[in-house]
Amino acid sequence: MENNRAERKSALKYKQQEEERKPKAGDTLLDKANELLTKALQKGSLEEVEVAQAMLQGVCRERKEENQQKVLADNLQRNLEKKIYIADNIL
Repeated sequence: MENNRAERKSALKYKQQEEERKPKAGDTLLDKANELLTKALQKGSLEEVEVAQAMLQGVCRERKEENQQKVLADNLQRNLEKKIYIADNIL
């Protein structure tokens, strides 16, 4: 039981670290999309504007999914901590 608890904590910690890395990639893509959009507007290139818009939409979609995953991870962690607390106090 103790080993299973340690495995869950380890898996949760890994998932949290993974989720913390994702925004950095999103930030890079967001910067590139904004840069492309600015250049496209200066050139008047509708095609490049559309590409930049697609990139921005992708970042927004990814951020929304990241936030949903973070909420799920936070809820999982709270539930796990409650179960650990209960188990420690019962045993």
